[in-house]
Amino acid sequence: MPKSMTELRFKVRELKDGSAYQVVMDPQDRAPELLIGDFPNEAEAKEWIRKNSVGWLAKRGTAA
Repeated sequence: MPKSMTELRFKVRELKDGSAYQVVMDPQDRAPELLIGDFPNEAEAKEWIRKNSVGWLAKRGTAA
């Protein structure tokens, strides 16, 4: 999957209190926003998207 397609499906969001970051499925992808996980910093959240999002989608039968 091209990296740009992964970036369209997922985004990183900082918690309002600044204590952590979340990976969420982008609501622009015609789906309700879906929380994927919590991460201690933005870099780790982005790394999850880069390394794990394709497999995460495949396990759920979601075409990229």
